[in-house]
Amino acid sequence: MTSYWHLSQTHLKTLETCPPLFQKRYLQQLKSLPNLKSEEGKQWGNLFHLKMQQYNAGLSLDKILTDNEEFNQSLKALISATQDIWTSSDIITKQAEYKLNYSIEQFIFTAVYDLIVLYPKKAIIFDWKTYEKPEDQKLINDWQTKLYLYILAEKLNYKPHQIEFTYWFVKLPHEPQSFTIKYNKPKHDRTKQELNYLLNKLKNFTDEYIENNVDFPHHNQCDTCENRHLFSEEFAKLNTDKNIPTSLDEI
Repeated sequence: MTSYWHLSQTHLKTLETCPPLFQKRYLQQLKSLPNLKSEEGKQWGNLFHLKMQQYNAGLSLDKILTDNEEFNQSLKALISATQDIWTSSDIITKQAEYKLNYSIEQFIFTAVYDLIVLYPKKAIIFDWKTYEKPEDQKLINDWQTKLYLYILAEKLNYKPHQIEFTYWFVKLPHEPQSFTIKYNKPKHDRTKQELNYLLNKLKNFTDEYIENNVDFPHHNQCDTCENRHLFSEEFAKLNTDKNIPTSLDEI
């Protein structure tokens, strides 16, 4: 591989959980059928992030409200729950939709932070999620958490122990919930090892695929992979034949 790859936390998660799915999505460019409910949720989330960005830029709450009362309630609830972010006098600066690029060999990562708040001896990443809060351990192990913390520690003048990541979850009828992950040097070193391991796998898998037409292999946990049945579901939407593939192996 000689060309540059632009990767995200989604690429890393897919490669880690299901290498064959990574091949189909990103090398073969096979797209799944659009899901209307998922698309609506994505649009709702994108609008929510835009409104939070506008609020951080100085627009008053009444200027960013919409015609959707449920949406407005969620927006008001989060702003109310995070008042210290907007009013603290200790803050040096805060940046919404802050973008950082980071390269490892031929791989380029771009992290887009919903909000970064910088204090004299502390940096906090904030991320707005418009769905219910998952289990704590799932958030800790998520590649967004690991990659965003890692890149911030590598790019800004803060030590790992001075950085933390706070997720805020907004999903009516629940009150906004937060979860904070503290960073440190051992976690930073571990993420570096995991990154290098995954990227080496990606290089080897891709070379074998391009040069020898060898598909990305399943790993030991592929039987329980949450994506293993994905393509059979897409076939089911298009075909009522009983001989529908039920796994990636059959496909």
